[in-house]
Amino acid sequence: MTLRPRIGVGRVASACPQGSPDVLRLVFIASREPTRRPVYPHPASLSVVHPSNRCVAAAIPPFPRAWTVAFLASRGVRAFGVRVFVLLAALVLAACGGGGGSSSDGSATPSSSAQPVATTATVNVTVSGLPTGTAASVRIDGANGYSRMLTASGALTDVPPGTVNVVANRLILAGTPWDPIVTPTSQSVAAGSNASISVNYVGDTSPLVTVSGVARYDSVPGNAANGALDYAATRQRPIRGAVVEAVSSPGNEVLLSTSTDAEGRYSLQVRQSATNVVVRLRAQYARTGTPSWNFQVLDNTRGNAPYVLTSAPRPVDGPPVTVDFTATSGWTGVNYGADRLAAPFAILDAVWLAHQKTVGVAPAQTWPPLDLMWSVNNRPEPGTEFHGQIGTTRFVPAGSSANHRIYVLGQADVDTDEYDSHVIVHEFGHYLQDVVSRDHTPAGAHTTRGREDMRLAFSEGWGNAWAAMVLGDPIYRDSKGAGQQGAGSSTFDVATAPPFEQAGWYREDSVGSILWQLHQHPEVGFGPIWRTMTGPMRTLNAVTSLHMFAAGFRTVATASQIAILDAALVSQRVAITDLLGANETNDGTIADVLPLYRPIPGFSTPVDLCVNNDADPANSELGRFAYGRITLPARGRLYSFTVSGGTRASIEVIGPGNVRQRRTQVLAPLIADFQLDAGIHTVAVSDDGLSGGRRCLTLTVR
Repeated sequence: MTLRPRIGVGRVASACPQGSPDVLRLVFIASREPTRRPVYPHPASLSVVHPSNRCVAAAIPPFPRAWTVAFLASRGVRAFGVRVFVLLAALVLAACGGGGGSSSDGSATPSSSAQPVATTATVNVTVSGLPTGTAASVRIDGANGYSRMLTASGALTDVPPGTVNVVANRLILAGTPWDPIVTPTSQSVAAGSNASISVNYVGDTSPLVTVSGVARYDSVPGNAANGALDYAATRQRPIRGAVVEAVSSPGNEVLLSTSTDAEGRYSLQVRQSATNVVVRLRAQYARTGTPSWNFQVLDNTRGNAPYVLTSAPRPVDGPPVTVDFTATSGWTGVNYGADRLAAPFAILDAVWLAHQKTVGVAPAQTWPPLDLMWSVNNRPEPGTEFHGQIGTTRFVPAGSSANHRIYVLGQADVDTDEYDSHVIVHEFGHYLQDVVSRDHTPAGAHTTRGREDMRLAFSEGWGNAWAAMVLGDPIYRDSKGAGQQGAGSSTFDVATAPPFEQAGWYREDSVGSILWQLHQHPEVGFGPIWRTMTGPMRTLNAVTSLHMFAAGFRTVATASQIAILDAALVSQRVAITDLLGANETNDGTIADVLPLYRPIPGFSTPVDLCVNNDADPANSELGRFAYGRITLPARGRLYSFTVSGGTRASIEVIGPGNVRQRRTQVLAPLIADFQLDAGIHTVAVSDDGLSGGRRCLTLTVR
């Protein structure tokens, strides 16, 4: 059927009353008749509602008292015997109030202007009484889930009509409570209205009372001869740098906080109005602002709960208050028969010492948060950390949902490390290398006398030397076994280098002794070591190794300091060479180790990189990884690396800016696609399926 449109104009009038709401209904016109007989109105679904005293509908501008409706009526479209006429309505604005009513003949009298309609209220909040620059804490709650926070005076122009409630929080400033007086706390607001709220803070002026004390912990030393803990030599040491809080009781509100000094002392000034206070000592060393750091000891088996010592409530009604803390070891003479309160603070004190070592050369250094995870349930077995199955004391870099962490063993009569300060500081050294330097270690089992991958040897040798530097003691101690005095306890001397014929860049004891020699030499000290670690070691384009450290040291040290380093290198059979160890001749008697880096000639040209597990098939030992270097021309391009010939091959690509990408695959060949920047990239390949001997892997880059 041909559609023949027909246009007509109609007029719909409204009285727009000033009383109750009026509903106007536009209608569709329909007929079941196939003939041209008159049609009858039928209600449609489109309704326009204007609220009382206003001609509005939803977001449509103000409506007139009379609406002119234009409509298009078709000849009809037959569908199931029904002819439907479609109405297209255009609302033509006229006056809405004030002499704009409809005339007797139904014509509309236009208005001179259309006024915007307010749908929200304005609430003006005045905050007063606080010291200049102090942020208030005021919350405005309204209808429909409306909520806003203010820290100073201001106007809120988007408040929905309805009831407005005001909540101002008490503030504690330098131990002084500031209480808010809110006027009014609740009121109703209408659309278009303006409301005022006053928040006046009043500070506590009661006299100040000094709360002070000293905090100590039981320190159990390790025997220098065998590493076993010597409980008979236990002595109390100050808890240094720990957070101390004065807390209201009742109320549990932190009134003031400070930190213990190098003697374990603290002092707080609180107001008498607090009535009673509780003093809390946290196993946490933290600072806000710039620089900042936050090192805290947590229990990984209790939902990462903090370790806190809490005093009994003490009245603060005039005279000074003294609250001392003593964290005891819990050792009864034969076993741990009481709570091991000192353990978290022993760990914290080792970290305090490590941090203080850096303050001497870099006082403005900011450190990312580090969580020290210790529990009496932490034991040397695989599993989940929540259940205490941490494997060993170890550093774990930060992940997407966790801070940097150091897990610390704590199972009595098996392996505890809370008093093994060298172990704690060693792991802090890995944290330091990760966050302010660079560490490419493949990790894994290692020994001081083993022949190791160059990355692992440097990382562990650095950790050993760092612990000796911080503690001023090169005798590394580690207690284990029954009573923490078992046969598994051990020591070694970082200052003692291996025999010349066994020394090399692949031994962590060689690395450690070289770094210790530099630190102890009166012409060198810690400064050049720190500058090397935080400068060139972060930027040089190779993997971390003793050769990289030596190359970086030469860029920050004086000529005499470089000569001291070179003498130490020669004494450990390490070539005086470049970043890549190009002139190195000491291969540790492992085939295919040299050269340290093999050139990868170009694209689509296979190159053999041979690995060898003869040094130790089970660990990250010398020869397990083979290294190549390739120059990539294009930035941001996808490159494909194919490794064939292995049973469980892995590949790691380290490029400019320390961008690292890894891939491991059981099925051969391994094909890994990486999007890489232009420049020189180091490629490390290995075969985890190799149980011993030698195997050559073929690498092709496309």
